[in-house]
Amino acid sequence: MPTLSPRLGVKKAKKQLKPKHASAEYKSLYDWRWRQYSKQYRVENPLCVCDECKERVVPLPSEVVDHIKPHKGNIKLFWDETNHQAMAKVCHDKKTVREDGGFGNKPKTIK
Repeated sequence: MPTLSPRLGVKKAKKQLKPKHASAEYKSLYDWRWRQYSKQYRVENPLCVCDECKERVVPLPSEVVDHIKPHKGNIKLFWDETNHQAMAKVCHDKKTVREDGGFGNKPKTIK
């Protein structure tokens, strides 16, 4: 008797669409200047500051600089140092999914 493959019936994940603000102009904000700033920021803030990591005995190391409030192309908000926080990539990805409505979630409204 044939057996079913565990993959049968599993739909392939649809490729996530990029946000409307992910234009060439938007992407150009993440240039050499940002990469240098991000590198220095992570040297000064070596640990992830997400709520989950704050509760860990040993927080994850920071890998990215997150914009606390999404800048959506606003240059002033993009460079506002009070809007930055060090995060592990996995924690940042979870935050982005929650805020942008990934995996079928409704986007969180940010005030």
